[in-house]
Amino acid sequence: MIDVGLFEGAIYQDWIVSLCSNNISVMEFGSFRDLKFVKRMFLTQNKISIVEPGVFSHLTKCEELYLQDNKIVRIAKHAFHGMLALKKLCFDRNYLHMVDLESLNGLKRLKALHLGNNMVSLNQPGVLKDLFLRRDRDGVASETTFG
Repeated sequence: MIDVGLFEGAIYQDWIVSLCSNNISVMEFGSFRDLKFVKRMFLTQNKISIVEPGVFSHLTKCEELYLQDNKIVRIAKHAFHGMLALKKLCFDRNYLHMVDLESLNGLKRLKALHLGNNMVSLNQPGVLKDLFLRRDRDGVASETTFG
């Protein structure tokens, strides 16, 4: 678990924060409240299973968020509320079966959504202009583009 206030008093400018391979399973609202100027955050190879509403809301300058190789089964609505600068969001190699597109509301600058190696379906096909999925199953690579 990431304790609220862990980063209190941190002095930084355009940081890249890597919390990879830390056995993180729970992120609470406010866990990242003192990281307002982070540009890239890596939370790969942890044990995160749910992305709760607003957990990243203080990361208003973050342009890239990496959540690959976790155990994510659900992304809550409004999970990325406040992430106005987000351009790249990566969920490769998780356990996602559905992505509720309401969880992506407000991400007007999002250019890349990576969902590779999940069993994903979208609850509102046709809402995204372009989405590229690559799924490797039994050593066979296939590509799907929605547009």
